[in-house]
Amino acid sequence: MQIVIEKKNLYIIFILIVVLLVCFSIVMEIKSGNYLSSEDYFASNSSSWLRLYYDGDLTDLYGKHIEQLRGSYDRLKRDSYYEINSQFLEIPFFPGAEFFLYGYEEGHSDDAVNEYSGVAVSNVKAMQLSENALIRFHLSLWQGELFVSCDYQDSDIVPILLGYEYRDTFKIGDKFEGAYIAKPFKFQVVGILDKNSHVMISGTPRYLDRYIVMPSINCLDDPASLEEDLFQVRHYVNKLGGWFEHTNGRELKVFKEEIAHINKILPGRIETYSVNNAPLVEVVFANIVNIEQAALWISVFLVIVLAIICPLLYFRLQIKSISLLCVNILFGISYTELCIKCLSM
Repeated sequence: MQIVIEKKNLYIIFILIVVLLVCFSIVMEIKSGNYLSSEDYFASNSSSWLRLYYDGDLTDLYGKHIEQLRGSYDRLKRDSYYEINSQFLEIPFFPGAEFFLYGYEEGHSDDAVNEYSGVAVSNVKAMQLSENALIRFHLSLWQGELFVSCDYQDSDIVPILLGYEYRDTFKIGDKFEGAYIAKPFKFQVVGILDKNSHVMISGTPRYLDRYIVMPSINCLDDPASLEEDLFQVRHYVNKLGGWFEHTNGRELKVFKEEIAHINKILPGRIETYSVNNAPLVEVVFANIVNIEQAALWISVFLVIVLAIICPLLYFRLQIKSISLLCVNILFGISYTELCIKCLSM
């Protein structure tokens, strides 16, 4: 007598196999580089991060405190202090797509285009990085070359790196004019970043595909005009609003003591707040960068479930035919044959 498997059991097995294949596909996508790797995530979570920002009235700094700002920056600067700022650039007649504009992700890209004397000026997403940040976050190139040390000195032409999605808008060597903190600059494209290039702080990635990346320049000359003073003050306030990476309490204590000394001589205060690492549940299931772990764990779970369900279904189907069951066991039916029999029945 032929025994037919119940439809609901067949549906359950089919769904489990489909989910297993989907998880396998996700893992293969991760290996091909379409998602962040788990190593990348945990590399950023192996230490803790401290965020700095200047809290004060900038008008108290204009015209009289640029030396204190520079000196404060020199005291904070070290291998584990990273300048990562997102000050947009003002570019006239910008030829790029709307998604390059500042505020696009928040739905405010319309506010990023203004007209001055008949000239359309766009606020374009940009990121200013210190030299050690390029090394820390392993930024690599699709084309061109990275910044060199001399690129971090203030000059008439500022080299820039473009995110991967700029590859059809600009090419290596292109030059254009724009403004950074209201100061006119000439920019020259020296490189285009690899796809999915990003900076990762405490498990949170910021992708650079739609960003212009410029060096966080150092101003060597004293301001020769009021406009230059305004620029340098605002620029160095940005440079003081960086990120400090530490691996133990002693490093954090020494760094905070340095900030306390700076706050005694600088108008306003440099404030700090810690960025905590994500909890384990979020790490495995919620954070996109850990989708590999979730997919692998789900795959393992489904394999175990299938390994249990298939024999149970087989024995259930064969229980009415004890003689056939005994023959199969006696002759050592393989697990593969057992699965095939279950699915075929």
